[in-house]
Order: sequence, then C-alpha cells, then structure tokens
Amino acid sequence: MDDMFLTDKVRQEIARDFFVTLEDLNPDPDYEEAEHEFMKFASDDLKIKYNHFYRLTSGDEFFFEVTD
Repeated sequence: MDDMFLTDKVRQEIARDFFVTLEDLNPDPDYEEAEHEFMKFASDDLKIKYNHFYRLTSGDEFFFEVTD
C-alpha cells in the first residue's frame, strides 16, 4: 500500500474505527487488556509514551519492549 495514501488523518480514523469495533465485540471488556491490545498497533514512540504514562517498567504485564 502506498504510504502517501495513509495520511495522519486516515491513520487516526482507522485507529478510531478499530477501537470502536474492539469495544463493540466485547461490551464488558477488561479495559486494560483492550487498551494494551490496541496499543500493539501503535508506533514505537507512542508505546514509549504509554509505558511512561503508566510508569511501566520491564517485567510489568503491559510493558512494551521498544528498541530506540
């Protein structure tokens, strides 16, 4: 797929649609797990911010190993 087609706005719409679909599939989700599954598709930069926001360190259940 041509990277020029996937602008930031298109990527945000895809992510938003994916998250809504994920919520619809499981009306009573464990939000920590759902959020973590969603974050697997995020950029490494966003995963680093996720780890920092939740103060996660290596060995934590939802920590993302990211190579800089």
